[in-house]
Amino acid sequence: MSDEVEVRARLARLPHPPMPASVTAAIEARLAEERTVIPITRSHRSRLNWLVAAAAAVAFVSLVGVSTSSSPTPVAQTPVIRAGAVFEPAGFAEQLRSRMGNEGSSAPTATFADSAAGITACMNAIKGYGPVMSADAGTYGEANAVVLVTRYVGNAQYEEVWVVAPDCGTSQTVVMRHILVDVDS
Repeated sequence: MSDEVEVRARLARLPHPPMPASVTAAIEARLAEERTVIPITRSHRSRLNWLVAAAAAVAFVSLVGVSTSSSPTPVAQTPVIRAGAVFEPAGFAEQLRSRMGNEGSSAPTATFADSAAGITACMNAIKGYGPVMSADAGTYGEANAVVLVTRYVGNAQYEEVWVVAPDCGTSQTVVMRHILVDVDS
């Protein structure tokens, strides 16, 4: 039994005497002194009505904007697309860093990464949120894969890396690996 549990058990066994009437009266008197009542006049009421109406309008516009958003997953205007990557799980982080410095290729990858709609569908399927900065199609170990690098929305110091199957977003999505990468290291 821990010390905290033992102390709680002992305190629970102690008798609970009622609070003296003088202490209760003193507390209630002090609370009554602290109350401040401001009468609401017609001008207060009209200002209050205007504020409530403005707050309701802002809330409605925000709700409509969120619910009618066509793409909850932002895709970068021009993510860097690369093809032919060969990644091994053992040295993945180092391989990724060296590959990210290379320019993108213009050849089609024959994966979802060939279109903005395909990238958006994949990001929605994996519940990714940040804008896609690059997509690198190739292999990861023995499997065909696409490595997506997204900006981490919670902290600009990090990026998220997703290793997914080439048909991500069109069938049952397989995430082979997901890591956060510190941009500075």
